[in-house]
Amino acid sequence: MSVRVIEPPAALVSLEEAKTFLRVLDDSDAETDNLISAFIVAAQAEFDGPTGWVGRCFGEQKLEWTGKPLACEFRAPYPDLKSVVSVEAQAGGQWQVLPPASYQADDTGVVRPVAGAWPSMSASRVTYVAGMAAEDPRLQQVKTAILFHVKIHFYEGDFGERIRKSIDALLAPLRIYACP
Repeated sequence: MSVRVIEPPAALVSLEEAKTFLRVLDDSDAETDNLISAFIVAAQAEFDGPTGWVGRCFGEQKLEWTGKPLACEFRAPYPDLKSVVSVEAQAGGQWQVLPPASYQADDTGVVRPVAGAWPSMSASRVTYVAGMAAEDPRLQQVKTAILFHVKIHFYEGDFGERIRKSIDALLAPLRIYACP
């Protein structure tokens, strides 16, 4: 099984939000702005989606899962599932796109065949969009964790371990633990 990011998420924290959190003046130079922007991207990548340790998508992103033949149902890794773009089956060395009317997704991130069984296949590929809704209150925890992460790297102070514990505390309730 592999999951790759087709379209990465937009930044969940803006440069302006980070500068306010860091108490950096609005008239900072381009070098400082670029550094803070890079820290925002790095922080979000550490937490969000397939590259992140939390095990879920926070910012909306398009993912492609490729793996074994589908069984009775497919549970999208890295929730929250927003929509299924396509389901493909490999048979005879050729990929075939299944008609959207042949499957349905529920609000828990499970995709099932409408007819009760998937067609015969040697491998499968599911492309989907995942990420939390913009109004999801849990996003504020993620944004705060990103801001703390940026602060650790921007100031490189001796308070890094305390902030790291705060980040862990903010994100622990959102973490998805995989079962072997």
